[in-house]
Amino acid sequence: MGYRSFGKLKLSSKSQEYTYLENEQRLEQAKLILVSELSKNWYNLIEERTKESIITNQLLNSNKILKVGKQRYSMGLGSISTVLRQEQLINDLKSDLLDSKKEQRVITKKINVLLGREPDKLLSVNRLSMPTIESISDEGIEASILENHPAVKTAWYRYQSKSYLAKSMDKNRLPNIVITSDASKTSRDWNESFDIWKVGLGVKIDVPLFDMGRRNSDYKQHKALEEQALHEYTESVLETMLNVEMALIQEQTQGEQLKITKSQINKAQRVLDIELTKYSQGNLPFIDVLNAQEKLLRLQQREIEEHSQLIKRRITLYQSIGAGLKSS
Repeated sequence: MGYRSFGKLKLSSKSQEYTYLENEQRLEQAKLILVSELSKNWYNLIEERTKESIITNQLLNSNKILKVGKQRYSMGLGSISTVLRQEQLINDLKSDLLDSKKEQRVITKKINVLLGREPDKLLSVNRLSMPTIESISDEGIEASILENHPAVKTAWYRYQSKSYLAKSMDKNRLPNIVITSDASKTSRDWNESFDIWKVGLGVKIDVPLFDMGRRNSDYKQHKALEEQALHEYTESVLETMLNVEMALIQEQTQGEQLKITKSQINKAQRVLDIELTKYSQGNLPFIDVLNAQEKLLRLQQREIEEHSQLIKRRITLYQSIGAGLKSS
């Protein structure tokens, strides 16, 4: 085997090596998407479990208030409309409770399917509250971390594969031949690819007719594929950076909204406490207590949804970075 042929095979081998690494990163990218989806569904389940707990507590509290309202109505100190309003609130809470339990069953099936288990298999979830997450530093995220993102590495390995393949085709433009007077010793590279023309030069020797530029055309084609792969790599880096930036902005916005809701809950709780005190002293109509109670309930449920959304924003951020999530 000649030096040129050996170099061609070595370059082709490197191209195949990078193709393997590219496919490996595609698998990592698929795993990252799967883990992200699984994590989001897991926190959706915790969200519904937390909602169920809050609604259950609200039902207990609402039934107590209903009991007081009925007593006051029987004593002529309240109106039937306030009692009916409280009963309607309790019915709405019961409906919300049923919806939450139904949603939990749906999410459980999704999680089991993602885990490759039977859809109806029970899940053990002990957590009944949303976890807290640390804030992202004001300095942001180092762009260099994106080098390890599966999508970026996939594009880079694809470029390397195309680059080595183009170099291999460059070596292939001039075939590796040995001209002898014995046809059996003529390079097989030519015998297998081209028609052999016999040319008499004193003695009989076998000389191939050149391939009319086919090999040069193949090289140009693979060179163009190499340039395309480089462009796709650049686009992959830019797209990944954009996704991270958007994820950071969305998480920051969601975090600010959650702070506002928490502040509103604290105020609503104080208002309800004051309204209940005034009502028990006979200085406030029951309808005001109902309004304060309903507002607090809506805010508590909104807080759960926004907290869950914040966590899912963080999962999206991890996915855009390509780090922070483990497939195990």
